[in-house]
Amino acid sequence: MLRSIYIYAGNCKNPVANPAKPYNWGQKFTPIESFTEYVSASCQSNNGGGGGSSSPTVTVYVNAPSGVSWTVYLDQYISGSTINVNQWSGSGNGGPYNQPLGSGLTYLFEVGGLPSGCTASGSPYGIGQKWTASNSFTETITINCDRTGRGGSGSISVSVQDSYGAGWQVSWSGGASGSKSGSSSASWSITASSTVNFQASITSTPSGYSSCSISPQSTSANPDSGSASGATGSASFSVTYTCKPQGGI
Repeated sequence: MLRSIYIYAGNCKNPVANPAKPYNWGQKFTPIESFTEYVSASCQSNNGGGGGSSSPTVTVYVNAPSGVSWTVYLDQYISGSTINVNQWSGSGNGGPYNQPLGSGLTYLFEVGGLPSGCTASGSPYGIGQKWTASNSFTETITINCDRTGRGGSGSISVSVQDSYGAGWQVSWSGGASGSKSGSSSASWSITASSTVNFQASITSTPSGYSSCSISPQSTSANPDSGSASGATGSASFSVTYTCKPQGGI
């Protein structure tokens, strides 16, 4: 029965064992079938005789809207598989998180636990991009969310330009629902939590005209631009009429 595992980390005087996979250090398991256990170590520093220099370190910052939860994973890539080295969870902005790396080893960042409507990007290394540790650096992970991901609601400005006096109706559904009708120019605001779909139609033709049309008959608008700042944005669309005089072409 295997009772001990020894890891040799070159000329490191102070190696640090990374989390093991699939069973971490000290984790109990019952052997049922053959499997491969991955173990690794990072060289935290080389002190004393034997030469060498400090290992590279990554410093991680997370920029996220207030109230948006996330988990950032730092994985080591070995022979087509990944081993989780460390992970950090939080809500809103986070960091700095410092992690020693093994020089010459390959790593990648992953992000999980994001609400619907949120996406993550990284710099200088993208999410899921493999990179090899050589020098210390800072990784900034930015999380962007649309209104759905942040929760709450934003506003949509709606305007109708009617210079003919034709009857019209605008109805909407999706992130908000309702309708409005009139026979002159009008503008109003809608409070919505996500994309709103609009439908517009002519309900009556003014005297002296044979027909009128409204354009566009359908469109959609979002309550904000989805910026990471969390500020309420706005979107707008305009409906205009064209009416043909009686006897006109």
